[in-house]
Amino acid sequence: MKWVWVNQIWYENEAPINTNNRAFLYADGFFETCKIENSKWLLEPYHLKRILKTFKALQFNPISNDFSSFIYQKFNQITPKYPDKKFRLKIIFFRNSKGYYTPETNHWDLVLELEE
Repeated sequence: MKWVWVNQIWYENEAPINTNNRAFLYADGFFETCKIENSKWLLEPYHLKRILKTFKALQFNPISNDFSSFIYQKFNQITPKYPDKKFRLKIIFFRNSKGYYTPETNHWDLVLELEE
């Protein structure tokens, strides 16, 4: 089973994604892959540290203090339905901006991919 969260909606298997932005045109983004077990984000502090370092390197606008809670809230919409399952959570961050050689803004967005 696989779920993809895009624009506030969970899709099963595939999701519509607008590829006309800097992330897809110029690889202006990154991803972090995490393990979810018993509805817990394993090694959460290490993942958050890597995410913060990469945000700084890419000059993305900072993430909010409740980012971890936001991620928990999203994957817990799916994982409690399958208590004995382990999941792979892929968090894909991308610059949600136009711009050719340089971005017009440092706003970012994300896509979540949760797979059994």
